Amino acid sequence: MQKIWNYKDYVSRLPHPEVEIRDWAFRSLNERYPNRYTDEVVHLIGDEKSYLASMAPRYLARHGAVQHAEKILDCFRNSEGNVRSNCISALGRLKYEPATAEMIDLFLTSERGDSVFGLLDYFANIDQDDCRDTLRTALDQLTDPFELDVVATSLLRHFQPRDGELIIDACLTKLLETGGQDSFLKKIATILSGEGFFRDITEGQAILLDEPEKCINQIFTDNSFIIPPADLLPGLTKALFDGHFSEFAERIMFAAKTIVQERYSDNEVADWLRETHGKDQTSLAVLEALAKRSTIWKKIEDTGQTAEPFLALILALFCGLLDRENHLEALAPDASLDDLLNALAQAGSGFPEALQDRIVTARPVDKLIDILSDDLSIWGDIWAVQIMGKIASPAFIPHLLRVLNETDGLSYIHDYALSAINGIAHDEGDKLLLDAVRKNEVENGISAMSILRHLSYPETYELALEKWHDDTNDIDDYETFAICLEGIGDPRGVKTLQDIYNNETSHPGVGEPLECLAKLHDMDIPELAAIEAQRRENEKFRKNRAMELAQLARNYEKNKDRDAALPAQILPFKRETQKVGRNEPCPCGSGKKYKKCCLRK
Repeated sequence: MQKIWNYKDYVSRLPHPEVEIRDWAFRSLNERYPNRYTDEVVHLIGDEKSYLASMAPRYLARHGAVQHAEKILDCFRNSEGNVRSNCISALGRLKYEPATAEMIDLFLTSERGDSVFGLLDYFANIDQDDCRDTLRTALDQLTDPFELDVVATSLLRHFQPRDGELIIDACLTKLLETGGQDSFLKKIATILSGEGFFRDITEGQAILLDEPEKCINQIFTDNSFIIPPADLLPGLTKALFDGHFSEFAERIMFAAKTIVQERYSDNEVADWLRETHGKDQTSLAVLEALAKRSTIWKKIEDTGQTAEPFLALILALFCGLLDRENHLEALAPDASLDDLLNALAQAGSGFPEALQDRIVTARPVDKLIDILSDDLSIWGDIWAVQIMGKIASPAFIPHLLRVLNETDGLSYIHDYALSAINGIAHDEGDKLLLDAVRKNEVENGISAMSILRHLSYPETYELALEKWHDDTNDIDDYETFAICLEGIGDPRGVKTLQDIYNNETSHPGVGEPLECLAKLHDMDIPELAAIEAQRRENEKFRKNRAMELAQLARNYEKNKDRDAALPAQILPFKRETQKVGRNEPCPCGSGKKYKKCCLRK
């Protein structure tokens, strides 16, 4: 098979004068070649299209291109809004410390505006006392619950134990007054590697306060790789039954303290254990603060709020601490490949990036395939799929297709499998994927189109057209089809999209892919004027809306009082008739499919 577009073609179009072509080339590179770096993306820093100007620094940061930090810093100084914020975040992820003084000065002025989130992300990534002190000062002075939430979680990412107590003391009482604590508690769990456990506890079938024994047992049964002290669980269950929440917190805190003391019995912590040690000590500090602060439990009782999310956080942090035991041997510099894979198989919701990188370097293709469980229901499956995407071997394709077919389209692992498949840029892999789609081995039509859009061959265009016209498929979305043809980049797609644009009464999402394809192949089509006018109108609306949102953010305090006077409910648009899919029977009663009948009228 002969490719229509290859890697060099995409790279050569990054500095193209037409913004649609630059956007097409960048998206293709970013999604099709996620593990391959090109320096040419630097041309997109400060691009007129805010998406490209925002994504270019993020791309460079992901690939560690610190040589372009000064250019990103210049873009930050000359930009605004989302672009400015993304530049600051990228500098943080690049660990670019020369910008620290400038960022602190900006944060301490009223001119920081909508850059605040980028600044906080920068401070979270720069390991300097000045950054931590800035966050601590802000934590002490801020009163707005939303800002408190973001500042606190940024500070927590430094994994300093004393900050754990500071955050509990500074935030929770204020957040309890506004009812904003649930989201904050979930973020704490996420940062300290307890996200999955927190979700299992709060969203599982057994409710912690209604069925404490069942809920707690279920957590440790479903996550058999974590083993609590044998005598702990009965006491926890009884404390919840009796409503003694501070006792529940104390029991877990003392158990956690014992584990941490045994885990780090030596006075000195090895370099390779520093992050794990920081998470353990910070988790312990948070647990101690929650166990000792009787005022928090009193405040919960006084405000009539449920203690369940606090109890879920306490249990989730303890589970995260137990989970990290499975990483210790693998983190050692002399760890074997078997040690790494055992840690992967027993992984929870937090699996150290250092271990992921070492597995990627080792490229144990067959052993990674063996890691996948039969029912794809454990965290090890999710991490294995992500690592497969980084290794990008064609041998993974049949197994990633299994993941795609056997998991829900809204699940993390489903998305990771699709990204991994699309990132296997290999001729052998391309043939396997084309055959799989042709033989209907990709069961979901939307997933099939997503795979085809990343395979730039004439055969792919023909297969996409065949799937679109197949009455038995489940693809009824014009935009999905149009984006697929745009990604493939076959010139024949222009005529196909013209037919839809001109002959269908409703063709959402078709105009811009048609414009891009036409410009890509230097075709002067009559529809361009109308499409460009509509795109300019859409862009104007987006910019105006962004300005409105930025203004609302700047005037937040003033707007709170004004919004209180507005009507309590705004009724959304309601469809009066049921939506009809392209392949469903036409509602007119003709017996034909909707796409063959009234859809065209």
